[in-house]
Amino acid sequence: MDIIIDKQIIWAKRNGLALDEKKSYVKHLKDNLFKELSSETKAEFEKADGGELKPKDGNPAKMAALHSSSALCVNVFDYFRDKPVELLELMVAIGLISPQNDSLAELNFEYKDYEISARGKKISTPNIDVVIKTESSLSKRKHVYIIESKFSEPYSKQLINFFNNKYYLNDNIPDIWRGKLEKLFSSFDIENAKEVTQTIDKRSVKGKFIKQNYKYLDAAQLTKHLMGTLQKEKQTDVTLVYLWYDKLGEEGAEHRCEIEGFKKILSDAKIKFKHRSYQEIILRLCKRLDYKKHKAYIDYLTERYL
Repeated sequence: MDIIIDKQIIWAKRNGLALDEKKSYVKHLKDNLFKELSSETKAEFEKADGGELKPKDGNPAKMAALHSSSALCVNVFDYFRDKPVELLELMVAIGLISPQNDSLAELNFEYKDYEISARGKKISTPNIDVVIKTESSLSKRKHVYIIESKFSEPYSKQLINFFNNKYYLNDNIPDIWRGKLEKLFSSFDIENAKEVTQTIDKRSVKGKFIKQNYKYLDAAQLTKHLMGTLQKEKQTDVTLVYLWYDKLGEEGAEHRCEIEGFKKILSDAKIKFKHRSYQEIILRLCKRLDYKKHKAYIDYLTERYL
Protein backbone atom coordinates (compact mmCIF):
# COMPACT_ATOMS: atom_id res chain seq x y z
CA MET A 1 0.00 0.00 0.00
CA ASP A 2 2.91 2.40 0.69
CA ILE A 3 3.48 3.35 -2.93
CA ILE A 4 -0.16 4.43 -3.27
CA ILE A 5 -0.05 6.58 -0.11
CA ASP A 6 3.38 8.00 -0.95
CA LYS A 7 2.15 9.04 -4.38
CA GLN A 8 -0.88 10.78 -2.84
CA ILE A 9 1.28 12.59 -0.26
CA ILE A 10 3.55 13.84 -3.05
CA TRP A 11 0.48 15.05 -4.97
CA ALA A 12 -0.81 16.88 -1.87
CA LYS A 13 2.52 18.57 -1.15
CA ARG A 14 2.95 19.56 -4.78
CA ASN A 15 -0.41 21.29 -4.58
CA GLY A 16 0.36 23.00 -1.27
CA LEU A 17 -2.31 21.18 0.76
CA ALA A 18 -2.17 21.19 4.55
CA LEU A 19 -1.74 17.69 6.01
CA ASP A 20 -2.49 16.61 9.56
CA GLU A 21 -0.17 14.70 11.87
CA LYS A 22 -1.06 11.39 10.28
CA LYS A 23 0.43 12.76 7.05
CA SER A 24 -1.94 10.83 4.82
CA TYR A 25 -4.95 12.97 5.77
CA VAL A 26 -5.73 16.49 4.59
CA LYS A 27 -6.70 18.99 7.27
CA HIS A 28 -9.61 20.26 5.21
CA LEU A 29 -11.91 17.73 3.56
CA LYS A 30 -12.54 20.02 0.58
CA ASP A 31 -8.84 19.73 -0.32
CA ASN A 32 -9.30 16.02 -1.00
CA LEU A 33 -12.10 16.57 -3.51
CA PHE A 34 -12.10 17.80 -7.08
CA LYS A 35 -15.16 19.91 -6.36
CA GLU A 36 -17.57 20.52 -3.51
CA LEU A 37 -19.97 17.64 -3.06
CA SER A 38 -23.26 18.13 -4.85
CA SER A 39 -26.17 18.63 -2.47
CA GLU A 40 -27.60 15.22 -3.37
CA THR A 41 -24.29 13.45 -2.82
CA LYS A 42 -23.65 15.21 0.49
CA ALA A 43 -27.11 14.23 1.73
CA GLU A 44 -26.52 10.59 0.76
CA PHE A 45 -23.22 10.40 2.65
CA GLU A 46 -24.72 12.13 5.69
CA LYS A 47 -27.56 9.61 5.73
CA ALA A 48 -25.18 6.65 5.43
CA ASP A 49 -23.52 4.97 8.41
CA GLY A 50 -19.91 5.02 7.24
CA GLY A 51 -18.82 8.23 8.99
CA GLU A 52 -17.17 9.59 5.85
CA LEU A 53 -17.76 13.33 6.25
CA LYS A 54 -17.35 14.08 9.96
CA PRO A 55 -14.51 13.54 12.44
CA LYS A 56 -15.23 10.95 15.11
CA ASP A 57 -13.56 10.06 18.42
CA GLY A 58 -10.69 12.41 17.71
CA ASN A 59 -10.05 10.91 14.29
CA PRO A 60 -10.44 12.89 11.07
CA ALA A 61 -13.27 12.22 8.63
CA LYS A 62 -12.62 9.06 6.64
CA MET A 63 -12.98 10.87 3.32
CA ALA A 64 -10.16 13.22 4.35
CA ALA A 65 -7.67 10.38 3.85
CA LEU A 66 -5.61 10.83 0.70
CA HIS A 67 -6.02 7.10 0.10
CA SER A 68 -9.80 7.18 0.72
CA SER A 69 -11.71 5.01 -1.73
CA SER A 70 -14.78 7.18 -1.09
CA ALA A 71 -12.88 10.29 -2.15
CA LEU A 72 -11.61 8.50 -5.26
CA CYS A 73 -15.12 7.33 -6.07
CA VAL A 74 -16.63 10.78 -5.54
CA ASN A 75 -13.90 12.47 -7.56
CA VAL A 76 -14.68 10.24 -10.52
CA PHE A 77 -18.48 9.95 -10.30
CA ASP A 78 -19.91 13.08 -8.65
CA TYR A 79 -18.76 15.27 -11.55
CA PHE A 80 -21.46 13.59 -13.66
CA ARG A 81 -24.28 14.01 -11.14
CA ASP A 82 -25.87 16.81 -13.18
CA LYS A 83 -24.51 15.67 -16.56
CA PRO A 84 -26.74 12.79 -17.75
CA VAL A 85 -25.23 12.66 -21.25
CA GLU A 86 -21.65 12.57 -19.99
CA LEU A 87 -22.63 10.01 -17.31
CA LEU A 88 -23.30 7.61 -20.17
CA GLU A 89 -19.77 8.32 -21.42
CA LEU A 90 -18.43 7.29 -18.00
CA MET A 91 -20.46 4.09 -18.19
CA VAL A 92 -18.96 3.40 -21.62
CA ALA A 93 -15.47 3.99 -20.19
CA ILE A 94 -16.17 1.48 -17.41
CA GLY A 95 -17.44 -1.01 -19.98
CA LEU A 96 -21.03 -1.14 -18.75
CA ILE A 97 -22.79 -0.01 -21.92
CA SER A 98 -22.05 0.45 -25.62
CA PRO A 99 -21.57 3.93 -27.14
CA GLN A 100 -24.90 3.51 -28.95
CA ASN A 101 -26.87 2.95 -25.73
CA ASP A 102 -30.07 5.02 -25.51
CA SER A 103 -30.63 4.71 -21.75
CA LEU A 104 -31.48 7.32 -19.19
CA ALA A 105 -29.28 6.94 -16.10
CA GLU A 106 -29.68 7.80 -12.41
CA LEU A 107 -26.71 7.87 -10.01
CA ASN A 108 -26.69 7.39 -6.22
CA PHE A 109 -23.90 7.10 -3.63
CA GLU A 110 -23.82 5.04 -0.41
CA TYR A 111 -26.92 3.18 -1.50
CA LYS A 112 -28.75 1.23 1.18
CA ASP A 113 -32.19 0.50 -0.14
CA TYR A 114 -31.82 -3.25 0.16
CA GLU A 115 -32.14 -5.52 3.16
CA ILE A 116 -31.56 -9.21 3.63
CA SER A 117 -34.31 -11.08 5.42
CA ALA A 118 -33.45 -14.09 7.56
CA ARG A 119 -35.66 -15.96 10.02
CA GLY A 120 -38.35 -13.34 9.53
CA LYS A 121 -36.04 -10.48 10.53
CA LYS A 122 -34.76 -7.73 8.26
CA ILE A 123 -31.00 -7.32 8.32
CA SER A 124 -29.33 -4.17 7.15
CA THR A 125 -26.76 -4.63 4.39
CA PRO A 126 -23.49 -2.74 3.95
CA ASN A 127 -23.67 0.50 1.98
CA ILE A 128 -23.13 0.08 -1.75
CA ASP A 129 -20.60 2.67 -2.94
CA VAL A 130 -22.46 3.60 -6.12
CA VAL A 131 -25.66 2.42 -7.74
CA ILE A 132 -26.55 3.40 -11.29
CA LYS A 133 -30.06 2.63 -12.51
CA THR A 134 -30.81 2.85 -16.21
CA GLU A 135 -33.94 2.60 -18.33
CA SER A 136 -33.95 2.33 -22.10
CA SER A 137 -35.78 5.25 -23.67
CA LEU A 138 -37.12 2.91 -26.36
CA SER A 139 -37.69 -0.54 -24.85
CA LYS A 140 -38.14 0.73 -21.24
CA ARG A 141 -35.89 -2.12 -20.13
CA LYS A 142 -34.37 -1.45 -16.72
CA HIS A 143 -30.89 -2.31 -15.43
CA VAL A 144 -29.21 -1.86 -12.04
CA TYR A 145 -25.42 -1.60 -11.71
CA ILE A 146 -24.14 -2.09 -8.14
CA ILE A 147 -20.61 -0.71 -7.90
CA GLU A 148 -17.97 -1.47 -5.28
CA SER A 149 -14.99 0.90 -5.28
CA LYS A 150 -11.52 0.16 -3.88
CA PHE A 151 -8.36 2.25 -3.66
CA SER A 152 -5.67 1.10 -1.23
CA GLU A 153 -7.80 -1.36 0.78
CA PRO A 154 -6.94 -4.56 -1.14
CA TYR A 155 -3.23 -4.05 -0.38
CA SER A 156 -3.45 -2.69 3.15
CA LYS A 157 -4.62 -5.47 5.45
CA GLN A 158 -4.94 -9.21 5.84
CA LEU A 159 -8.23 -10.10 4.23
CA ILE A 160 -10.62 -12.47 5.98
CA ASN A 161 -13.34 -13.67 3.62
CA PHE A 162 -15.81 -14.41 6.37
CA PHE A 163 -19.46 -14.90 5.50
CA ASN A 164 -21.88 -14.17 8.33
CA ASN A 165 -24.61 -16.81 8.60
CA LYS A 166 -27.29 -14.13 8.51
CA TYR A 167 -26.30 -13.32 4.93
CA TYR A 168 -26.62 -16.86 3.69
CA LEU A 169 -29.41 -17.89 1.31
CA ASN A 170 -32.73 -16.95 2.86
CA ASP A 171 -36.43 -17.23 2.10
CA ASN A 172 -36.62 -13.71 0.66
CA ILE A 173 -34.44 -14.51 -2.36
CA PRO A 174 -36.71 -14.60 -5.46
CA ASP A 175 -36.94 -17.95 -7.24
CA ILE A 176 -35.61 -16.34 -10.42
CA TRP A 177 -32.25 -15.79 -8.65
CA ARG A 178 -32.16 -18.66 -6.16
CA GLY A 179 -30.69 -21.24 -8.52
CA LYS A 180 -27.91 -18.87 -9.59
CA LEU A 181 -27.00 -18.01 -6.01
CA GLU A 182 -27.03 -21.66 -4.97
CA LYS A 183 -24.54 -22.36 -7.75
CA LEU A 184 -22.44 -19.40 -6.64
CA PHE A 185 -22.31 -20.60 -3.03
CA SER A 186 -21.52 -24.10 -4.17
CA SER A 187 -18.52 -22.72 -6.07
CA PHE A 188 -17.38 -20.93 -2.92
CA ASP A 189 -17.66 -24.25 -1.09
CA ILE A 190 -19.28 -22.44 1.83
CA GLU A 191 -21.72 -25.28 2.43
CA ASN A 192 -18.92 -27.65 3.33
CA ALA A 193 -16.94 -25.13 5.33
CA LYS A 194 -16.75 -25.52 9.08
CA GLU A 195 -18.82 -23.02 11.05
CA VAL A 196 -16.70 -20.75 13.21
CA THR A 197 -17.22 -17.77 15.49
CA GLN A 198 -15.45 -14.50 14.68
CA THR A 199 -15.18 -11.36 16.78
CA ILE A 200 -16.35 -8.47 14.60
CA ASP A 201 -16.80 -4.99 16.05
CA LYS A 202 -16.51 -6.54 19.54
CA ARG A 203 -19.41 -8.90 18.77
CA SER A 204 -19.33 -12.67 18.42
CA VAL A 205 -20.62 -13.59 14.99
CA LYS A 206 -21.23 -17.10 13.66
CA GLY A 207 -20.44 -17.83 10.06
CA LYS A 208 -18.22 -19.57 7.55
CA PHE A 209 -15.14 -18.76 5.54
CA ILE A 210 -15.08 -18.74 1.77
CA LYS A 211 -12.52 -21.46 1.13
CA GLN A 212 -10.94 -19.86 -1.93
CA ASN A 213 -7.68 -18.25 -0.92
CA TYR A 214 -8.47 -14.61 -1.67
CA LYS A 215 -5.75 -12.35 -0.34
CA TYR A 216 -6.87 -9.09 -1.97
CA LEU A 217 -10.44 -9.48 -3.25
CA ASP A 218 -13.24 -9.22 -0.67
CA ALA A 219 -15.50 -11.77 -2.37
CA ALA A 220 -17.74 -12.03 0.70
CA GLN A 221 -18.49 -8.30 0.65
CA LEU A 222 -19.26 -8.35 -3.07
CA THR A 223 -21.58 -11.33 -2.60
CA LYS A 224 -23.46 -9.58 0.23
CA HIS A 225 -24.05 -6.57 -2.01
CA LEU A 226 -25.27 -8.88 -4.74
CA MET A 227 -27.68 -10.74 -2.46
CA GLY A 228 -29.12 -7.56 -1.02
CA THR A 229 -29.87 -6.29 -4.50
CA LEU A 230 -31.20 -9.51 -5.99
CA GLN A 231 -33.76 -10.04 -3.27
CA LYS A 232 -35.52 -6.83 -4.38
CA GLU A 233 -34.86 -6.65 -8.12
CA LYS A 234 -36.97 -9.58 -9.25
CA GLN A 235 -37.29 -8.73 -12.93
CA THR A 236 -34.62 -6.07 -13.46
CA ASP A 237 -31.25 -6.90 -14.99
CA VAL A 238 -28.52 -6.64 -12.36
CA THR A 239 -24.77 -6.32 -12.91
CA LEU A 240 -22.20 -6.43 -10.11
CA VAL A 241 -19.32 -4.02 -10.82
CA TYR A 242 -15.90 -3.96 -9.17
CA LEU A 243 -13.66 -0.91 -9.64
CA TRP A 244 -10.21 -0.91 -8.13
CA TYR A 245 -6.91 0.95 -8.21
CA ASP A 246 -4.22 -1.15 -9.82
CA LYS A 247 -0.82 -1.44 -8.19
CA LEU A 248 2.48 -2.19 -9.86
CA GLY A 249 4.20 -5.42 -8.93
CA GLU A 250 3.23 -8.80 -7.54
CA GLU A 251 0.35 -7.59 -5.34
CA GLY A 252 -1.41 -5.90 -8.25
CA ALA A 253 -0.93 -8.94 -10.49
CA GLU A 254 -2.30 -11.33 -7.85
CA HIS A 255 -5.25 -9.04 -7.20
CA ARG A 256 -6.14 -9.04 -10.89
CA CYS A 257 -5.88 -12.84 -11.04
CA GLU A 258 -8.28 -13.14 -8.09
CA ILE A 259 -10.74 -10.81 -9.84
CA GLU A 260 -10.61 -12.93 -13.00
CA GLY A 261 -11.17 -16.08 -10.94
CA PHE A 262 -14.17 -14.50 -9.22
CA LYS A 263 -15.49 -13.44 -12.61
CA LYS A 264 -15.30 -17.06 -13.81
CA ILE A 265 -17.29 -18.25 -10.77
CA LEU A 266 -19.99 -15.63 -11.37
CA SER A 267 -20.07 -16.38 -15.10
CA ASP A 268 -20.61 -20.09 -14.40
CA ALA A 269 -23.53 -19.10 -12.15
CA LYS A 270 -24.96 -16.89 -14.94
CA ILE A 271 -24.48 -13.72 -12.88
CA LYS A 272 -23.33 -10.57 -14.68
CA PHE A 273 -20.06 -9.08 -13.48
CA LYS A 274 -17.86 -6.27 -14.80
CA HIS A 275 -14.54 -5.00 -13.51
CA ARG A 276 -12.04 -2.34 -14.49
CA SER A 277 -9.16 -0.48 -12.88
CA TYR A 278 -9.50 3.23 -12.23
CA GLN A 279 -6.42 3.87 -14.33
CA GLU A 280 -8.11 2.23 -17.32
CA ILE A 281 -11.31 4.18 -16.73
CA ILE A 282 -9.50 7.52 -16.55
CA LEU A 283 -7.56 6.83 -19.74
CA ARG A 284 -10.75 5.84 -21.55
CA LEU A 285 -12.51 8.96 -20.28
CA CYS A 286 -9.66 11.12 -21.59
CA LYS A 287 -10.32 9.73 -25.05
CA ARG A 288 -14.10 10.07 -24.91
CA LEU A 289 -14.62 13.47 -23.28
CA ASP A 290 -14.08 16.81 -25.00
CA TYR A 291 -10.83 17.98 -23.38
CA LYS A 292 -11.56 21.71 -23.78
CA LYS A 293 -14.97 21.32 -22.16
CA HIS A 294 -13.79 19.07 -19.31
CA LYS A 295 -10.18 20.23 -18.98
CA ALA A 296 -10.16 20.85 -15.21
CA TYR A 297 -11.71 17.46 -14.44
CA ILE A 298 -9.45 15.51 -16.79
CA ASP A 299 -6.31 17.31 -15.60
CA TYR A 300 -7.21 16.63 -11.96
CA LEU A 301 -7.77 12.91 -12.45
CA THR A 302 -4.68 12.36 -14.60
CA GLU A 303 -2.35 14.35 -12.33
CA ARG A 304 -3.57 12.69 -9.15
CA TYR A 305 -4.39 9.12 -10.09
CA LEU A 306 -2.27 8.20 -13.14
